[in-house]
Amino acid sequence: MRYVDVNSTDATPPYTNWATAAASSQQTVDAAAPGDDIVVTNGASLFGFTLTNGATRSAGDWEREQKGGGVWCESTSATVSNRTLISNSAGGGGGVLGWGLPGAISNNCIACFNQAPDGANYLEAVLEYSCTTPLPTNGVGNINADPRFVDATISNFRLRVERSHNLVNWELVATVPIPV
Repeated sequence: MRYVDVNSTDATPPYTNWATAAASSQQTVDAAAPGDDIVVTNGASLFGFTLTNGATRSAGDWEREQKGGGVWCESTSATVSNRTLISNSAGGGGGVLGWGLPGAISNNCIACFNQAPDGANYLEAVLEYSCTTPLPTNGVGNINADPRFVDATISNFRLRVERSHNLVNWELVATVPIPV
């Protein structure tokens, strides 16, 4: 487990406790190994990468150990932005768990192909300008469409850019409903 605290006064690799937490998320990501959890405190942020193959425990505390396979938000000021949450699993909220808190928001994210008996892609989260299924009943600007990954079969989750009929315009294409 790695820690991020923007107010850290003794940021020391490998950032494995709050006393030596990294002052920036990039420091932590650079030090992390496959399978590491990254814990951030208020004010810290992680932007623009894919969270994949995360999982929770299958036993233990239902709220704290079995929900939120990709992201687990406890604070009302938590914001998950510019992320792709894919192939994560949990008892609830396979992609992202927001605890239904006003202010806990997933913004401009793709949450698909996650697994959970309760809320495969999201649970108790407010989604805004995100791509997921089923289409959220809260939040604004969401779509339920195929994100058109370059090649999901080999874990290439970058968005495919396709040429439109007008050779001057390039656009991201999202037109097909995505499966749960």
